[in-house]
Amino acid sequence: MKICFLHHTYPGIGGTETVTNLLACKFRERGWDVSVLAWNKPAETMNADLPVVYLPDRANINTHINSEFIYSYLSDHNVDCLINQGPFWVPTKNARRIKSVIISSLHYAPSYKIDNQREAITQAFKQKSTTVMHFLKSTIRFVFKDYFAKRDFHTIYKSGLDNTVRNSDVFTVLCPDYVTDLQKIMGGGTYDNVVAIENGLKLEEHQDIEREKTLVYIGRLSKWDKRIDRLLKIWKTVQHDHPDWSLEILGDGPEKENLENLAKKLKLSNYHFRGFVNIKDYLPKASVLAMTSSSEGFPMVILEAANYGVVPIAYNISSGIAHLIQDNVTGFLIQPFDNRDYVKKLSMIMSDNALRLRIGDNAKDMVRSYDLDRIADRWVELISDRIKSKN
Repeated sequence: MKICFLHHTYPGIGGTETVTNLLACKFRERGWDVSVLAWNKPAETMNADLPVVYLPDRANINTHINSEFIYSYLSDHNVDCLINQGPFWVPTKNARRIKSVIISSLHYAPSYKIDNQREAITQAFKQKSTTVMHFLKSTIRFVFKDYFAKRDFHTIYKSGLDNTVRNSDVFTVLCPDYVTDLQKIMGGGTYDNVVAIENGLKLEEHQDIEREKTLVYIGRLSKWDKRIDRLLKIWKTVQHDHPDWSLEILGDGPEKENLENLAKKLKLSNYHFRGFVNIKDYLPKASVLAMTSSSEGFPMVILEAANYGVVPIAYNISSGIAHLIQDNVTGFLIQPFDNRDYVKKLSMIMSDNALRLRIGDNAKDMVRSYDLDRIADRWVELISDRIKSKN
């Protein structure tokens, strides 16, 4: 069996790249041949876990040149299945005519583009207006941001998403509720090729060690979706009541300098920006995972933290997060974007060691359902069945 993953950027350290590498490892254990097609190389110098070929047209991933290159690659290399990760590449109608099975995988919530547009409208409103007309336009869009965010989605993105679903043999989402969410945001249209399949995690045995009073953030330092600025402001509120706790920010990204400046402006204490690190050096000792995102799909970081008994707390912004965190059982869910309740719940967790241990143990039990071997078996079954039905 020959499998090819298609990425916007590869290699990388994001959740999508992690999923690819984990699945590729399991496919290779079965003797399958695995490769990668990618449009972009990362800015950082990184070693690819898999052999990678880059698309020829640098202008845009969705050009005729790139699509024809992809189809030729699949044919020339006798690829049985292309897993279109993102999805970032929009298959054309020709995808239905080729031998290879095309599976497009959505690695974020179906509402991601709407959420992103809503946040962009908010940020545009906060910027200083250069003209009266600009002020009026940004104000109107902000007041009716829900309407305009949905309108922008239908104008800019809906067609590409619809083509991706219809021109793929299978379209996967990250939890069962996302099947319904997808139908809803697309206007109630019906797709018969949408399948829910969660991400899996390679569970590793580890010895429990004494936990430190550490709150961790793990992920990209990006503006629109992760919103680490919220976390810094929350930390400003709780730090004085918990001087023996520290905040560890693990990750890097375009917002790092702005966030560092904000931390200084807020006069924060006991915090560190660690950059790109091996999170396994931190999770065994950490106590709480804090997320303050505006948009998430099916956060791998929750599974990774839960595997070590770290208690997650996050805004209830997506079905994916609610699928993983059962409030007050495997973590804590906060209504978007109730910072007062977030501070209250976070302070409660930080003050109650018995509570942290109980929730952490429940989280460890939860994560067993997402063991990589079980998830990989589902992928193998899905791929094998679709290849048989197509051929």
